[in-house]
Amino acid sequence: MTLLDVIEVKSNGHLRRIELHYGDLTDLSADEAVDLLVVSAFPDDYTPTLTSLIGALHRKGIRVRDLATQKAVDLRQTHSCWLSHPIHAASPGIQFDRILCFEPQVRGEAPNFVGDIFRALTPIIAGDPQIRTAAMPIVASGDQGFSITTMLPPLIDAAVHWMEIGVPLETLKIFAYSDNSAQESRVVFAQVKNLLVPHSTANSGYEYDVFVSYSRANGDAAEGIKCNCSITPLQR
Repeated sequence: MTLLDVIEVKSNGHLRRIELHYGDLTDLSADEAVDLLVVSAFPDDYTPTLTSLIGALHRKGIRVRDLATQKAVDLRQTHSCWLSHPIHAASPGIQFDRILCFEPQVRGEAPNFVGDIFRALTPIIAGDPQIRTAAMPIVASGDQGFSITTMLPPLIDAAVHWMEIGVPLETLKIFAYSDNSAQESRVVFAQVKNLLVPHSTANSGYEYDVFVSYSRANGDAAEGIKCNCSITPLQR
């Protein structure tokens, strides 16, 4: 794979990275391994077409349709995503442990719900799977028909936002597969980077983890929460 560009995101003293790459997600080396691969699909449709990442995975022995029959976590109704169980692949090019499948049309148009990928990762990462690095294509820009210019900006914006507020994803690698898509993605990525970098590189040094707003009628309950945690409530 070829690294094309990087956005660095600072969050509570930690430096996280959003990387744009040119390469094949089914032909990674051991040094390029990630914990999670994100794919996108139509709802309950995992047809291995010639032009899709699901099709490329199928040709390497990873059948997303089979993984879907025994999901580890299913958050499609609220977060448009489901998580697979650990994958044991024979192909050396398969360098990821699990798949997160993004099915946006369960809830709406992909550009409007691409943030669901990171919303889904929040409860998932808090559980047993150790997910700190992830890779994905420019989701929904293949067989689902959305353009790179439509999908990439909201994808980057969502990644920056969720990394900044504390989702412990250290590295997100976004892949363009063809020469043409790599060239277009590089231009779009740079444009978004110019808009986001002053914001994303600001250090989000939050003093508190939780903010509680409550009414006078709930004062006793709020006081109980405050006594059990280091919380500063705001009375309304």
